Amino acid sequence: MKPIEYRAETVEEAIRLSQADLGAYEDEMEVTIKEKGSKGFLGIFGSKESVIEVSLLDKHWERKLHDFLKGILKSFDEETFSEVKLVGRTYRVRIEGEEVARLIGKH
Repeated sequence: MKPIEYRAETVEEAIRLSQADLGAYEDEMEVTIKEKGSKGFLGIFGSKESVIEVSLLDKHWERKLHDFLKGILKSFDEETFSEVKLVGRTYRVRIEGEEVARLIGKH
């Protein structure tokens, strides 16, 4: 995924904006500060916004996939277990439980 640029008055505000927009936690993002904002002269003239670039880390996508699976598996009456791992560029999902064959339509 390409980095996404965010602008705000402060770096902290830009980070909060990116977290809300992307649904990511701070430890799931790589943040590069492109420009630190400045208030300018008397807070009016020459003020500049802070600019950051955000890239989502693999752990963000692992969490999203795990949350998605948890939502699906919640409908099962039986207790199930799911595990998500990144192997190379592929996510591997392991699901265990008594009734997991129903996931693929097996009766």
